[in-house]
Amino acid sequence: MDKTFIPPFLLSLLLAAVGCSSEKVLPVEPPKPEVKLQMVNYVETKELFPNPERGFYRYSISTDSLTERKVRESRNENTTLIFRFYYLKDFRNAPLSNDLLTQVEHDMAVLRKVGGKAVVRFAYSNSGTEPDAPLSVVLQHIEQLRPVLQRNKDVIAVLQAGFIGAWGEWHSSTNGLETDETRKAILDKLLDVLPADRFVQVRKPRYKQTYVGAQEAMSAGMAFDQSRRARIGLHNDCFLSSENDVGTYLNITEEKKYLHGEGLYTPMGGETCRPRGIDKPGCDKAQQEMAYLRWSYLNRSYYKPTIEQWAAQGCMDEIARKMGYRIVMKEGIFSDRLAPGMDFSIALTLRNVGYAPMFNPRKVEFILRSADGRSTYVAPLPDDPRLWQPDQDVKLETKVMLPVDIASGNYRLFLFLPAPEPTLHDRPEFAVRLANHNCWETSTGYNDLGVVLRIEPLPEMSPGTSSLRFVSKP
Repeated sequence: MDKTFIPPFLLSLLLAAVGCSSEKVLPVEPPKPEVKLQMVNYVETKELFPNPERGFYRYSISTDSLTERKVRESRNENTTLIFRFYYLKDFRNAPLSNDLLTQVEHDMAVLRKVGGKAVVRFAYSNSGTEPDAPLSVVLQHIEQLRPVLQRNKDVIAVLQAGFIGAWGEWHSSTNGLETDETRKAILDKLLDVLPADRFVQVRKPRYKQTYVGAQEAMSAGMAFDQSRRARIGLHNDCFLSSENDVGTYLNITEEKKYLHGEGLYTPMGGETCRPRGIDKPGCDKAQQEMAYLRWSYLNRSYYKPTIEQWAAQGCMDEIARKMGYRIVMKEGIFSDRLAPGMDFSIALTLRNVGYAPMFNPRKVEFILRSADGRSTYVAPLPDDPRLWQPDQDVKLETKVMLPVDIASGNYRLFLFLPAPEPTLHDRPEFAVRLANHNCWETSTGYNDLGVVLRIEPLPEMSPGTSSLRFVSKP
């Protein structure tokens, strides 16, 4: 019988060819579990309610005692800001007394206890004929105020520059303080003693422009870096009162354009005064100017005929709603199937419908709480609410890993916008309330996101990888 010899190398090629012609059986990955999402559409409310560091303020001078009752009355009027004006007439040539410093401490303690914040100003004169103080005395007084301002920055919304001339508005000085050099010396000192995350406001745009040596508004890259340029805002105490707001502006168009840009990163506030050469401004003019110049706060009591005209024309509620920031939730998309240790997807769309952004630091936290209220978890976000600019949508889109030992059950999700200082963080009076129906939890300051989340073991779900995690809240 003939035997055909097949060389080993040829045999291997033939076997390989036979193998290539056969159907390969490849490993098949098991199908990934379906990721379900739930969507919530939120309803905006027109309700008026208090929020920190914005809106109309109540005027209060140091000769009147600041009491808890007065601050509570203000909150009942949806007002959280108290303009606290300290006249230093007895100290034009002497150090500040311990009684005066104690009074400031007392006032800040009252605000902290009841839920208010202060717009603060110091001055030596309340008329164009009264004297102010020499520069050396001013600088000494500011240094004396250092520890008071440092200890109480949690309830100081903003410090107005003050000290120079009538009402501290940087005019009518009897001690020659109306020069670029003296203004710079006082601003240098104020910015030095005030904590670096608080603003000083000056009376006219050109004062800041001269001080920082720049005519153009700050860019986003300069904002909130705690440089001196980033820490100066503006207060206008003759708003809508003449063509140039009684000398507030030299070049009206250019300086308003400057404030339009600056107001995205610095606070703008003040009061109206008696009109000169123009009619009392009506609702259309007021709302247009406040929106363009990014107004955050305004005196409700002065100038009364102007305020009364807005009330008569029917726009007071709308101004009260939009002054400063007003944050509305629009839509939320959330993971629907959750297991311990997995990533929780959150996509929340917000919009600032107010005239201005927030200007002081604030935290952003998601809160996860069990239905029985016994377990609460918090996830701090890196987002900065000061960047939530007017008429812009904001997206909080992230994944947060759930604790591996979280108990099975139903949970609710909240957005919490607290003050960053430990003295205020857990105080609902100092948290930001969102302008949506049925979302505010009065006892905590949490905003309910309207979802019920079921957490239970799901072996088929992938373990989480997010570096952002919910941790148990003490």
